[in-house]
Amino acid sequence: MIDNDKTAYPLSALPETPYIFTGSAPMATIGYKYTAKSIFGKRDIEPFSRAPVINASYNEIYGISMNTYPIPEFPQMYPHLSSINRKNSGLHKDDQIPTLFLSGSKSDVRNIHANIYSKIKINLDLTYIGLSEVHTLNAVEVKISGRGTRFSPKSSYKLDFGKKGSLFGYRRLKLRSLSTDPAYIREKICYDMINSFGLASTGYSFVRVFINNKPYGLFGLQEDFDESWLANEFNNGDQENYNQGTLYTGNTQAILRYLGENETLYESVDNPFKTPTYKIEEAPRKSGEKSAANFQRLIDFTKFLANAPSTEPNAVALWNQQIDTDSVLRSFALELFLGNSDGYIQAATNYNLFTNANQNDQLIFIPSDMDMTLGSSSLFYANTTFYTRFEDHPDFNSSRPLFYNILKVPEFKLIFNGMLASAFKNLDLIYSRINSLSGLIQEDVYYDALIARDYVLLPPFSVGQQLIKVAIKDGQFGNGESFLDYYSRIGKDKIWFEVATNGTINRPSIMGLKQWISISANSYLKANN
Repeated sequence: MIDNDKTAYPLSALPETPYIFTGSAPMATIGYKYTAKSIFGKRDIEPFSRAPVINASYNEIYGISMNTYPIPEFPQMYPHLSSINRKNSGLHKDDQIPTLFLSGSKSDVRNIHANIYSKIKINLDLTYIGLSEVHTLNAVEVKISGRGTRFSPKSSYKLDFGKKGSLFGYRRLKLRSLSTDPAYIREKICYDMINSFGLASTGYSFVRVFINNKPYGLFGLQEDFDESWLANEFNNGDQENYNQGTLYTGNTQAILRYLGENETLYESVDNPFKTPTYKIEEAPRKSGEKSAANFQRLIDFTKFLANAPSTEPNAVALWNQQIDTDSVLRSFALELFLGNSDGYIQAATNYNLFTNANQNDQLIFIPSDMDMTLGSSSLFYANTTFYTRFEDHPDFNSSRPLFYNILKVPEFKLIFNGMLASAFKNLDLIYSRINSLSGLIQEDVYYDALIARDYVLLPPFSVGQQLIKVAIKDGQFGNGESFLDYYSRIGKDKIWFEVATNGTINRPSIMGLKQWISISANSYLKANN
């Protein structure tokens, strides 16, 4: 509809991209609206008017009123690590939400959602539609991903474009379900802070997803850790001329304790999730050719930690020979500031160590997976995830050799406390970021909440209870109350978006986003006048 004229101007699907409908109409002077017909012939009209355009409109989404939303720039609090040589790929767009359409066999799609604990992989075609760009990829490998989110009716996914395929220069991407966070923006805020602290890690933005024309909702979009990410992060996207080191992943109970020289001890799967303690995510490469990989560099580092220097005159130099200490100190400062209950310090998981082959195999600490942050937790009580002094943290002891030993070095302790203080001095910027991101996603959140997620076959509640019992026995989940509450709220016991962001929540596994930040900041500032 143009201006106040009720004349309808039909739009037709593009043959090459049937998700896009095009047509022509007179230029509006007041505004225009899209209309749609249901299968019953009823006409639906957008409840808002769009601003006039001179030539052609963007690839607009029916029912979404704004193409872009003003997002204030987040400041760079620390320079990027010297090893970072990041390619600006254009994948992540802070002020807009692109759309992914996946299509393929309906039976395959049903199969992966009926077997969410399996490792089934299916092939689907993908069409990426941004405001002014379209990318199509065929036979994209899709699988269910994540651990805790497998309890949720909204799954997370991994996309693999194959050795010769990529989207914006990345071969593998993740679609994060956001089901653990009723505020939807915790991970985004965390990755903004990670980038602001100059650390190596993935980017993060939002995308809406359809599978076989059925809406699956709003997702977080981020790169997966693979050789394309390493080249894009450390060598400006050039894989062919990159001397790539080994990328290790700390999976479960990966505390970095020295276990001896036997490599198999570092691949143990003796945990509730049956995942290896450490994993070689990517083998070393030189000029694009893969080399043999082993755990020796990781073992050498754990051996160093077992007798790490602290007050010796050359302690700082010895530490930096082993690992980029800025990458560690900044990451750990953010773990405490963000209340990360599922990182190295609190849970000995969700991090990577990368051997920088261009710096004598110096390790770089890389944080990952930021959903259990800012007052949202599954392992621990949400109201115990903020700390005024690192010395008061229950895991500041030999059970976390890297955290404990690096802060025994006086120079590092001073730097660390300064980093923590600088984070708490920028709360106004974080609140502003929360408000603007909430504005960006609010319409998509509304539609996300309306989706009937009857396509996922969840395991019986008894399966979750059994996992909890095993985890409690291993001492991972405390008394289990927080996890039971977490399990409940990611299922049917939903929390409204507005309350989750701006309200007060007093549940074992979650607090309101701003509520948690306010209490955490007040506690810190009171103890550190």
